[in-house]
Amino acid sequence: MKAICRTLSRLWMTGATRTSFGDPSTKYSLFEKACKKSGRSEYIKACIEHRGKIKSDAPADVNEVNPKNNQCPIHLAALSYDEGNLSELLQCKDVQVDKKFEDRTALFMLFEELGKKNQPAELRGKIFVNIKLLLKNGADINEPNEANVVPLCHLLTDGEDWRKEILEYCIDNHALYLDARKSQLRKAIEKHFPELMLKVQLEDDPMKLIEYYIRPSDEQLFIFVYEKFCKKSEAGFTRVKRQELIQKTVKNRMLLATKVLMEDLLDNGKLKDPELWVLDLLETCCSYGYYEGFKWFLQIIPRTNATYINNKTPFVTLVKQMAASPKQSKDLLSCMKLLLEDGRCEIDKRDPLDCTALHHAAMERIDEAQELLLKNGAYLGSKDVFGNLTISLINPALLERHLDLCITGDKPYSTNDYKKYELKIDFRNFVPPEDDQTCELDPVVQLARSFGSSRELLRHPVITSMLLLKWHLLSRCFYTNTIVCAIIFLSFMSYLVLDVHTDSSACISWVGLGYIALRELFQLVLTCKSYFKSKVNWLELFLITTCVIVLARPTMGHGYRQALSIVACGLLTVEFVLLIGTLPLFSISTHMVMLKRVATNFLKLLIPYCVILLPLGVMFHLLYQTPHANKSGQKKSTENNTFGTNVSSDSTVVVTNSFNNFDNIGQALVKMFVMFTGEFEAANLHLHESIWRTVLFLTFLFVAFCVLFNAMNGMAVGDTGVSKISLTKVS
Repeated sequence: MKAICRTLSRLWMTGATRTSFGDPSTKYSLFEKACKKSGRSEYIKACIEHRGKIKSDAPADVNEVNPKNNQCPIHLAALSYDEGNLSELLQCKDVQVDKKFEDRTALFMLFEELGKKNQPAELRGKIFVNIKLLLKNGADINEPNEANVVPLCHLLTDGEDWRKEILEYCIDNHALYLDARKSQLRKAIEKHFPELMLKVQLEDDPMKLIEYYIRPSDEQLFIFVYEKFCKKSEAGFTRVKRQELIQKTVKNRMLLATKVLMEDLLDNGKLKDPELWVLDLLETCCSYGYYEGFKWFLQIIPRTNATYINNKTPFVTLVKQMAASPKQSKDLLSCMKLLLEDGRCEIDKRDPLDCTALHHAAMERIDEAQELLLKNGAYLGSKDVFGNLTISLINPALLERHLDLCITGDKPYSTNDYKKYELKIDFRNFVPPEDDQTCELDPVVQLARSFGSSRELLRHPVITSMLLLKWHLLSRCFYTNTIVCAIIFLSFMSYLVLDVHTDSSACISWVGLGYIALRELFQLVLTCKSYFKSKVNWLELFLITTCVIVLARPTMGHGYRQALSIVACGLLTVEFVLLIGTLPLFSISTHMVMLKRVATNFLKLLIPYCVILLPLGVMFHLLYQTPHANKSGQKKSTENNTFGTNVSSDSTVVVTNSFNNFDNIGQALVKMFVMFTGEFEAANLHLHESIWRTVLFLTFLFVAFCVLFNAMNGMAVGDTGVSKISLTKVS
């Protein structure tokens, strides 16, 4: 028998057997037929042994592909289900165990056969033995077919015990790739044998397994895998990777897993380096309303490290999440209460739009959040990038309820003991934080500028009490400043009227001017950032400059000095009127507001009407101007002084009424505006001399005086009535 095997093997090695001695129907060679049929291990062995001894120009190849059916000896030996055939073939080092037939390896084909239903147990045993042989000789258990399906997927079509045994062998001895074809293998193992997932070793990155168990239902498995694969070896477990895992466990509310991941980062229950680990964890807890995790993070952050808590805006995040997920409002409110009780987070911390948490709660109409923030002292005067104050966004009814709660008593009120009864008023909502440039009274000013029910809050005891306290503190300074400014005003006016004949007026004016300069300097020091934003402050600086020039009496022309004196007198008058307008007596402030509103609206209305008035002035100038020759002769013989009198060459003063002649375009426009008020002097217009003068005058009389003038008067009356109704006096 051995001699026959050696003879046939020589024939195979010479390449002559495929056509001469092979099967004509299938075109299999003798060696291929031996690999295909069980019990031919000795023949295969003899062929392998004599392969290197026979010299031939074209020696046969153990990996040769049959041109008729495209199979290789490895595929035939594997499907023979004969351990001996496959074992003898694998003794040849040249055998490619992962050679593919129809894009399938020999191992893949065996798993296909193993996965078929109703296979006899004996046959399954033989197939499993061949699978072991291939795996021991380097077959790739993760090599997929053209559909990207790995071999084990054909095994895991059911949950029978024999399948579990084969899967356990593969898991124990080989690395499996679970995520091919949308994690088909992973899903199959989870479906039929979920208890074996813990034994799976990932091919490339063991961290994928621990990430896979980041689920609340698998928290214990996560901890087990972490301690088994990562905690001891620390292979590939960098600080960034740890941060990612902590973030994921927080998002999935896995507190025990989070504690296990962070136990090496704690020292006596406190974080060693909060800056590296807490930047986003609190923000994540706020985003998901994770109360237990939020509470634990606040506990492990050292009490001295409040800055790390304020690197983000937890309150703003909580409010935004309440608006986005109303179903989580209960958990988010619990987190907010916990953060308020901790006391380290700034309640008025701003986001990139300068909005506080109370801003967002008011805009989103979240009453519970507004009440909680107000109760804990959130500032009502914070201003966002658009200039909106928080108090202007809050519902007046909600704010009124909160202000009612700000008034408490030290004990139940009793008429018998009312003299000892004390009221406690909480003003925290009106006190700005340290980094806020607004004033305590800004919320009150905003209420005064609003309309409707918001304005009625000015009468609330909390606000009136605050204003009363402020007034008691400032009243003496206010009245003193008013008296000093009145003395300055009178002394300067006396100085201008009496000129240089009284030194006492000049001295008083200098002292008063020094007082105003010191007052402005003090104000500049206190409000250096916002000082130059005020128009009143610029008025004060201009007033100081002009008054110094007038009092210093520098060498200049009489006309310039007169002009500066007039400007200084006007500025001082405006300053004094503005000061008097702030007096809370006799409704003076109300009348000043009315004056300002009427004047502003009058000017706004007059500007577009100038399109009508200015052309009328030009028309009067064209109709009434003196002929050019007469004007030239008049200029040679007369000179014009400051007061409009003509002085002839012989010093005889002749008073002419040149203002009525519209000779100069500037005087014509001034005369036209005077006529607009009703001062026509129609007898001096010489209407009989030209029909065009009559037409122009009648047009002006109707358009300017009858229509525009009365329209503006009506607007002024309307503004006065609106001012009386809308203005509220707090007494």
